[in-house]
Amino acid sequence: MTISTRADLAALEAQGYDAVFPDRSPWEMLSRQARERPDAPAIRYLHDATDPARDEVVTFAQLRDRIMGAARLFRAHGVVPGRSVALLTQHSISGQAALWGAQLAGAACPINPMLKPDHVAALIRAADAACVVMTGGNAELDYWSALLPALRAEGIALPIFACDADPGAGSPGADGIFEELVAAPGPDMGPDIDPEGGPETLAAYYHTGGTTGAPKLVRHLRGNEAHVARSCALMHDFSPETVMVNGFPLFHVAGAFVCGLSVLSAGGSLVVPGRLGMRNAAFVSDIWGQVERHRATAICAVPTVLAAIKGIPIKADISSRRWILTGGSPLPTELADAAEAAIGAPVRNILGMTESAGAMAVEPVHGPRLPNSCGLPLPFTEIAILGETGERRTRPGLSRPGRRGSSRSAGRTWRTAIPTRRATRGRSCRAAGWSRAISGGSTKTGGSTSPGARRT
Repeated sequence: MTISTRADLAALEAQGYDAVFPDRSPWEMLSRQARERPDAPAIRYLHDATDPARDEVVTFAQLRDRIMGAARLFRAHGVVPGRSVALLTQHSISGQAALWGAQLAGAACPINPMLKPDHVAALIRAADAACVVMTGGNAELDYWSALLPALRAEGIALPIFACDADPGAGSPGADGIFEELVAAPGPDMGPDIDPEGGPETLAAYYHTGGTTGAPKLVRHLRGNEAHVARSCALMHDFSPETVMVNGFPLFHVAGAFVCGLSVLSAGGSLVVPGRLGMRNAAFVSDIWGQVERHRATAICAVPTVLAAIKGIPIKADISSRRWILTGGSPLPTELADAAEAAIGAPVRNILGMTESAGAMAVEPVHGPRLPNSCGLPLPFTEIAILGETGERRTRPGLSRPGRRGSSRSAGRTWRTAIPTRRATRGRSCRAAGWSRAISGGSTKTGGSTSPGARRT
């Protein structure tokens, strides 16, 4: 079903939540694709953007098996429901396996490895992690050599497994090599794990940016992550033919869900530009050659990256590209106009928060791009603007009455809201059930501005 207007969204919701969202967890989504298209490529990881021979491709069946192997490894090291795995990795095949495997055994806690070691240690403790997976020694982005001893000095005595290390580089102090343990499990690893719980089960802890103080953890539920992934797949028209360039890190909700699980859940594939993502100079400087080589249909990038790539001369066949998706910061209309003119593909905006697994409102790729708007709410989600005293300033009825799904962080159904900054100054971040996002903007016909969230 093509979604471009509120009427299309209402027609989709009329089918009922169960019909629109048949899978209620990332594991259900990935398992379904492994059954239906086991040999189709799921992830193409570029070890060297200048050498196609070094590309590593995993199919959906192989990804499923690696996820289960990771889950068995984590369970053998004490990860059960209520415990987590701290993930200090880059976006890689092993990072993906660890992320979803941790959720299968217990919960995942992806952490930005560039945070201060004391902040990292505090997050590991707060998430009640039972073990850690960290990017091992390498010549490209080596934080292992400094971060591991720093964590030990902070009192983190948990098992720490190294992943994605350069061959022969070594990862001193590692309690094992993640890839080896997943591929050749020992006798103590136990049988495959049957998922425990349901859509309301804790899936992950994601931390806020930490730009205005120490980062804070927020809770994701399995149903929360699945809802966002499926919603973005629907509104971005993802399919098995989708090839997404995804250079976001996995500790960023866009990398994991908005432009990651969404594509995989639709049977599409990801192109991951190595450890550095969209900071990979060799990849970005040849972005259009990469689009041609991989027949990429979509690119997901923050506005600053979009501003950079729009100025790169196009000397390749990029006829496969369909959409450019962006978010993470405001999208200036002038930048969107210039990018569309230069690249010849629609630019569409995404708005969300870490608390909501990355998306609350999306500009549908088949709908118009409206200045100062972030499009339509996700299916079964409501968006509103709250005034200075908490009064609602947008018209009601943004979603149909009845059972709703969720762009949520700790409940079944959420409504979204935007108070002014003055309305939240010196007050709780919650009022009458609304979880507030401090943001500004205006509502346009058919669109919404930056939301917070409320469970109903």
